[in-house]
Amino acid sequence: MLTAHLESVWQAVAPVLPGFTVELLPTIDSTNSELMRRVRTGLNEPVLLVAQEQTAGRGRLGKPWTSPPGHSLAFSLGLPLAPLDWSGLSLVVGVSLAESLHPDLRLKWPNDLWLDGRKAGGILVETASAGEAPGAARMVTVGVGLNIARPPASVLSAGGALPPVQPAGLAECRMGLTDGEALEAVAPALVNDLLA
Repeated sequence: MLTAHLESVWQAVAPVLPGFTVELLPTIDSTNSELMRRVRTGLNEPVLLVAQEQTAGRGRLGKPWTSPPGHSLAFSLGLPLAPLDWSGLSLVVGVSLAESLHPDLRLKWPNDLWLDGRKAGGILVETASAGEAPGAARMVTVGVGLNIARPPASVLSAGGALPPVQPAGLAECRMGLTDGEALEAVAPALVNDLLA
């Protein structure tokens, strides 16, 4: 179902972001890690990298974020940016996601989306130089992991014990929501908010 929404995302973003591409990978270690590897080899074009499964996603402080197929949405957005102040970037991303998805979502500073006191998503923002020239834009990689369905116990206990508070799934507040619908709701708005 995810693939049907990728064209719509591209059509919404390409007019405001020339050179923008969308890629879907069946499985990858981490979408953010992959984009950072590409930046180090010269990538400086805007790209949305979406994974059906992410096996070694990272959150803040290197915490693992698993993204099983059918239960979550994992993507990274790579953009060349040169803002005057980088300090509010995570806040812009979090507010954009929450506003695009549901009014009951809250931002838990600095990188988590919460629904009814439970984590529903995470954000990881990284930057790297996009060129050698003085004043060159930096590539910003915005990684997003969203629980679409509440993660099953087998995923939650993969590292040992179950967490003290079970995570939330966005389908709890948006019945029937799919990963593709979530991507189509958040990606164009996120690009617009980051470019504003």
